[in-house]
Amino acid sequence: MINRFVAGCLLILGAGFCLSASAGNSEAQNLFETFNDRIYQIRVLEAGSGTKTSVGSGFAIAADGLLATNYHVVSDWVQHPKRYRLEYIDNTGKAGELRVVDVDVINDLALVQRDVTEQTYLELSSNIPQRGAEAYSLGNPRDLGMTVVHGTYSGFVERSFYRRILFSGAMNPGMSGGPTLDADGEVFGVNVATSGNGIGFLVPVDKLHALIKQYRSNPQTQDSLKTRIHAQLKNNQQRFMDILLDAKWPTIDVGRAKVIGEMAKFARCWGESTQAGADNNKELVSTVRSLCTHNEYIYLGRDFTTGGLEYEFTSVETDQLSSSQFYARYEGMIGSVNSVNKVKEGKVSNFSCHEAFVDNNVAIEAQQDAQKIAEEKAAKAHKKTSKKTAAVVSPIKPMIMRVSLCTRAYADFDDLYDVLFIGATVNHKKQGLVAHFTLAGVDKNLAMKFSKKFMENIQWK
Repeated sequence: MINRFVAGCLLILGAGFCLSASAGNSEAQNLFETFNDRIYQIRVLEAGSGTKTSVGSGFAIAADGLLATNYHVVSDWVQHPKRYRLEYIDNTGKAGELRVVDVDVINDLALVQRDVTEQTYLELSSNIPQRGAEAYSLGNPRDLGMTVVHGTYSGFVERSFYRRILFSGAMNPGMSGGPTLDADGEVFGVNVATSGNGIGFLVPVDKLHALIKQYRSNPQTQDSLKTRIHAQLKNNQQRFMDILLDAKWPTIDVGRAKVIGEMAKFARCWGESTQAGADNNKELVSTVRSLCTHNEYIYLGRDFTTGGLEYEFTSVETDQLSSSQFYARYEGMIGSVNSVNKVKEGKVSNFSCHEAFVDNNVAIEAQQDAQKIAEEKAAKAHKKTSKKTAAVVSPIKPMIMRVSLCTRAYADFDDLYDVLFIGATVNHKKQGLVAHFTLAGVDKNLAMKFSKKFMENIQWK
């Protein structure tokens, strides 16, 4: 989808074709001459006025008129088929109607159908190139003509929940839904996003193979597409939450608390701290902060994303404020937490919240019981082998938290919720810990299990 045009290619007006500056070579020229009739511009038009609302790219994948593109390119039509029209523009400038026949919102893919019985099409690769191999990304952004960007296959994005290919090349945002070809001219990835600075992202072709197989074996009607999307969201969040709940979460020190570190490989944590009075600053409260995110959101429509995770811990203390002054600031920190995903009004209900005071007495008792059992086992072993007794674990200190757990339901997808948790310790006069997490698009029962595990992994040192 287009929201800007990234410089880095030269438009040849007569041919309606541009090459990236680094790819002015015979390979790119050959690709244009061979495949330009298989690449299409895809437009979503407002039905009443006929004006464009989004523009992307697509490419032919079968002789029967089937094209592939990104879901986010055609999402307006999927969500509101009576409000929008969908059309393609081919390499000759001819326009025609399209309809969406299947989608994979998790991998941002869609299949769209032309009303033709014969077309030339691109071959889909069954393999991924070797890392460092040359690659060519094609698309038809805006109304500027076909673009070929020469780049490099740089492997898969590390520490990602979703398998995405890293493409090193000046990919244009308007090339969303276009193909990226290997040296043999076969598709090994579908353009999906760019972060600028010569970094692009592709959906691997095996995801497209799977979607085509799904469509051929179980075709969808227009009315059933949302049911398909709902099932995909449910299955994806189950897999996502299972990984989090089954993992052993590492702990890190944040100020006077021991909290959760990177709970999965796709959760990235960053930290910062401020020392009151240090370097002649005017801060009256010392803070230590850890923020962890998984921001690979699933695009559902305009102003509606899901699938995110964020959790944050902020330890605060002061020796320069009174208790009442400290808690006035503390309350402000607690009230500044929001949901992580972008949602348009009407797509979700209002948040419904439940508040409670929670202590960690259960965790203290569990630790004491575990320590007692370990000492008994070590004592028995000592009698037989002269080994030392079990090491004494630092005891968990009492902690009382005021917590608020909020949920809001998705209007179009039953049993999926956004969840917001906020907790703050309240049993210290000039010290405290604020903890929060947000989950987007999850089952409520799984969210409750996550909340319980989250609380169990927070300790006061």
